[in-house]
Amino acid sequence: MKKQKWMAALCCACFLTACGSMPQIQEEQVMSTPAMSSSIAADASSTTVSINEEGTFHLNPPTPLALGERVSSETAEFVIQYINLARKATAPMRTGSSIKGIGDDEYVLELCIEYQNKTSAEKAIDELISGVLVCSDGSKKVNGSIAVEEHNRGGLSIVRDDMMPALDTAYIHYMFIFQDQWLFSHNLKEVDLTIDSKEYTVALQDQNGETIGISEDENVAPFGTYSMGGVSATEYILGETVTKEDLEFCVEHIDWAKEIYPYYEEKSDEYYPAEDGMLFFDICFMIHNRSDKTFEMDDLMNMKLWYQNSDQYSCFDVVENTERTSFDLAYDYLEPQGTAYMHWLFEMPEEIGGSSNPMWISFSLEDTIYTCKVR
Repeated sequence: MKKQKWMAALCCACFLTACGSMPQIQEEQVMSTPAMSSSIAADASSTTVSINEEGTFHLNPPTPLALGERVSSETAEFVIQYINLARKATAPMRTGSSIKGIGDDEYVLELCIEYQNKTSAEKAIDELISGVLVCSDGSKKVNGSIAVEEHNRGGLSIVRDDMMPALDTAYIHYMFIFQDQWLFSHNLKEVDLTIDSKEYTVALQDQNGETIGISEDENVAPFGTYSMGGVSATEYILGETVTKEDLEFCVEHIDWAKEIYPYYEEKSDEYYPAEDGMLFFDICFMIHNRSDKTFEMDDLMNMKLWYQNSDQYSCFDVVENTERTSFDLAYDYLEPQGTAYMHWLFEMPEEIGGSSNPMWISFSLEDTIYTCKVR
């Protein structure tokens, strides 16, 4: 009888030694397991473990992030303004450089992210965001590219060890570039983003598994018309004075003319003549620098004109001198407490000047985009 009890104890000891203690799930560890319930409790802390359709689970799953949802912390604040799929990535004002693939058969999926650095230190832009594009079949595109908008939101530039100043705001475009053949054979599902070391999931599909209307039209108007988000534009009324943190501005006057003069026309022999059969549409802004900063005039504003849903007419800007008696081609900077009078000139056919068709302008100033109905 004693021998039987001794053998039983020995077997029990061997069993416990072979089994060991239960394995603990480490944070961020990913492992494969058969599909089961959507969540389980891990050890005594009752931490939620997410399990997806493929049966993969991990601790602290990515946080769902919706378009337009603003996330704020002590160090940063950000929001995804829009997602677009087109032949090239562009800034909302679309007056500067764009980003496209190497070949003509490539698409760019871009996420435009407004990011505010709330700290007193610089941040390396290429270390702020990383991401993975996930398709329904499980295939992935890893590590996109990063471009940053100009301050006037007109163009994009590729990030190369760029630093973001303290207490500054940047508009970052996170991009995936792929060929037509790959796009047509894959159903885009989501983008998994890591922003400031925290993981987020941005859905690209609706509940029926359909890719939610990513615009494939590279000419789509940028103000709220992207089928996945949009850039909110502020309505501006002609003559209204707008006071911002650093700048104050208003549209002083608009005019149709064959020749454009400075304000004191009688004191000037300088003017801009329009070509035969053409008129200038002139929009003159008064811009006052309320701050102790110095602004580059070339980077201060951007302007587009919309006529019959087209922005085909280009423009250029000229600035009056301090006395407003001539145009100063060397007026490069708006100094602290200084005031500038900037003309934006669109050369258009004479019949447009005499028509009653609706016409809008859109312009950017101090990181804000405005729209204004001019007739």
